[in-house]
Amino acid sequence: MLTDEARAAANASSWSVFRASGNALFASLDPVLRGMPVDRWPDVAALNDAAQRRDQLVVNANGEPIRFVPQEGRPARFEDAYEPRIFLRGEVMVRESNWHDLFNALVWMTFPRSKA
Repeated sequence: MLTDEARAAANASSWSVFRASGNALFASLDPVLRGMPVDRWPDVAALNDAAQRRDQLVVNANGEPIRFVPQEGRPARFEDAYEPRIFLRGEVMVRESNWHDLFNALVWMTFPRSKA
C-alpha cells in the first residue's frame, strides 16, 4: 500500500494539462484547463486564479463566492466540516496533488449549479 507521500508524488509527477485539454471527453472543462499550469500540479492558488478568470462568479447555494483552500486535518467543529464549510463560508477544501479534488474543483468552475 502506498503512503500518502508516495501517492502524492506519483500523482504530481503524472499531472499534465495536455492529458485532458483537447480531449473530447473533457471538452466542457477546456476553458478552465487552459489556465492551468502545464509544468506542475495545480495548487490552491492556481485553482483560485482559474475561478477568478470565469465570466461569472462561482457561488454556492448560500450565495457565498467559492474559493479553494487547503485541507487541514480533521475539523473539531461541525461548521468546519467539508459540506458545512462550503455552505457557510464558500470554502472548498482541497488536498494537495489529488485527482478527485482537482476534478471536483473543475466541476465547481464548469458546472457550479450542479455543485451548489
